[in-house]
Amino acid sequence: MDQIYLASVLNSKAGIDKEINNLSKVASSHNVIVMMSNYIGESGGYEAAGKSSIWNDSGGVSCIFSLYIFPNEKPNPTPS
Repeated sequence: MDQIYLASVLNSKAGIDKEINNLSKVASSHNVIVMMSNYIGESGGYEAAGKSSIWNDSGGVSCIFSLYIFPNEKPNPTPS
């Protein structure tokens, strides 16, 4: 049976790429599917970056759901 780790987070534009890398490592080192749900837009005066994602149990990105981080930016489908 596959195990799934679900993380509901509130990451900023400045912190999201580090979180993406961290969760990829969690997936590969623990051999689990990882799902991250990150709010997008403003919440309580805080700008959340979106980029909700799913990683396979090898740490590879299976899907990034919110490609447009902010209205004036172009999509970035590949995490840094």
